[in-house]
Amino acid sequence: MLRKWIIPVLIGLFNITLLLYPRVVLLAAREGLLLWFLTVLPSLLPFMIATNLLIKLGVFGKMNSEFAAFLMGLVSGYPMGAKTVGDMYRTGDIEPQNARWLLSFCNNAGPLFIVGVVGMGMFGSASVGYALWITHVLAALTIGAFGWFKKRNRIIQVRKKTNFEPESPPIGRILSDSVKNAMEAMALVGGLIIFFNVAAQILRTVLAIESPLLMGFFAGFLEVTGGARMVSSQNVGFATLALAAAIIGFGGLSVHAQALHFIAGTGMRPAVYFMYKALHGLLAAGLMALAWLFFPLG
Repeated sequence: MLRKWIIPVLIGLFNITLLLYPRVVLLAAREGLLLWFLTVLPSLLPFMIATNLLIKLGVFGKMNSEFAAFLMGLVSGYPMGAKTVGDMYRTGDIEPQNARWLLSFCNNAGPLFIVGVVGMGMFGSASVGYALWITHVLAALTIGAFGWFKKRNRIIQVRKKTNFEPESPPIGRILSDSVKNAMEAMALVGGLIIFFNVAAQILRTVLAIESPLLMGFFAGFLEVTGGARMVSSQNVGFATLALAAAIIGFGGLSVHAQALHFIAGTGMRPAVYFMYKALHGLLAAGLMALAWLFFPLG
């Protein structure tokens, strides 16, 4: 029913709105392109290339893979956590059950985005940025700990590899393949950012919602940056910070579309992945609200 009727109808309606609001579409597409080119590309591309190099050189296979995946997702930001887990699964560094567990909490927003872009750039406060980042990380760790307790009595083993070690390709080929893989991934990320930025602006135009918080909620469901920007237009307060934490924790459909591409084949069902990200958003919002009671930032 969903794929046969609902999704085609929604896509058809979306195409109609593209024709009805060409100026909105053009401006939103341009804004999404600039966001990708000026912010996302330079901040994520070096991490993607470096991660590909580490994986192809077998570094992650010689260290704690779980910690490496969490660290990459935490430092680099969306969607590097999902990409790192997916790549390590395909190279055999982690087995299916561990991959699904890691995907429940390793794909997170980075500190540069939360503290720099949202905190300083949108709310005009480093304190707000640090509070959002701390609650974001605590929410991810809570989900990870819950998943670990669920699987602690099961035998988790890395998939066995043969003793035969194929000859490693030359470093020049490893570097060129890493750059090619990273550029292909960034092209996908850019296309999805532009598409969902257009969708968010179309939604804003059609619904014509007066409340910035309500519009921020809808926009954040589609794309995290636009949603956080709308929420930050209001004065810092209990509701604005809790909603901003929820939007960043959930990540938006744009991020999820990127993640689902990178985790294809790991066995993580999209519905389960969405459930974990929704839970992350709720936990982050709750922790942010709790922090506000003791350390109001307004």
